[in-house]
Amino acid sequence: MAGLLDYITWRGDLSFEVAPINELDVFLCTQVAMADLEGIVRLDGTEISLLDTATRYFDVHNTDVRNLGVLQSDQALPAFMAMGKAARYRDIMMSCHVNYVCDEDVAQFSATSFGFSPQVHAVIFRGTDDSIIGWKENCNLAIFDEVPAQYCALKYLEEYAAKYDGKLIVAGHSKGGNLAVYAASNAAKEIQDRIVQVYNFDGPGFSKKFLETNTGYAAVRDRISTIVPQNSIVGILMDAPGRMMVVRANAEGLLAHDGFSWEVDVNHFVRVGGLNRSSRNFDEVFDNMMNNKTEEEKKAFVDELFGIFFDTGAHTLSELKKMGWLTTFETITRMTGNKAVRDILSALLLGI
Repeated sequence: MAGLLDYITWRGDLSFEVAPINELDVFLCTQVAMADLEGIVRLDGTEISLLDTATRYFDVHNTDVRNLGVLQSDQALPAFMAMGKAARYRDIMMSCHVNYVCDEDVAQFSATSFGFSPQVHAVIFRGTDDSIIGWKENCNLAIFDEVPAQYCALKYLEEYAAKYDGKLIVAGHSKGGNLAVYAASNAAKEIQDRIVQVYNFDGPGFSKKFLETNTGYAAVRDRISTIVPQNSIVGILMDAPGRMMVVRANAEGLLAHDGFSWEVDVNHFVRVGGLNRSSRNFDEVFDNMMNNKTEEEKKAFVDELFGIFFDTGAHTLSELKKMGWLTTFETITRMTGNKAVRDILSALLLGI
């Protein structure tokens, strides 16, 4: 099965003038944005090429995926390195990197911007990192109409759009995809008019209320692409915004969240007819838990679930992995008599 590293090899020598920007290019940028770019890409708008960014990054870090977290693909950093060497990507100008994590606010937010040319810029929102608090915020997206990271995303898009003219692509993987849709939906009309495409790569969706009543969302809906793997767990939470496309993947459970497990063909991910049974079953379990519950009951459920995670003493998924997934699952399930919590833990931990 061909994947994204194959795509870099196939198309890496072609400029964007010869082969226009496509969903694979944008997804690869979402993976570059997962790297620790602190001290390399500055917030003040100073631009640095992707080549120079990669060079400085790998002067400090190696290609060990553990630099990014346990659920990140072992191909993400090699792809970053390959992009730095490829004519197609090396002159992309990166800028305005921000990273913010706050346990008290249950907020994890990061964004980076990519200038494909003076006329086309992509605002990329980082997905959920290795922190357990970041995954709790993912679940909060299924409870609250708005979460702190969404406000941050809107503010970032507004401030970045004021720095540059031209067309905008807004995108993110995982929670970053949700942030991209939220920011594009709530931006001022003059910014929305510049947005040519919004990509939500396997990110949590939105409530029916948001999709049915947000007039800004209605204005950009036709430019939103939600792309999920056939085995999706994260991207099927809530209702998918825009047009949902299901793509072929060779991984199961949370590992299917890894876009490097998705099949590619020339300039796009390979589409399939629909979600597979495991994805539909998880969707049913989650919906049954959340349906007919008040906001307070949903919040209590998520607080209990993640309180149990934190009671293990871990603050990251990498720390949980060191305990061993099966041991972690058995330990955590002994700490709760809540069947719904056990069902979710089974789907999340035993699917890794």
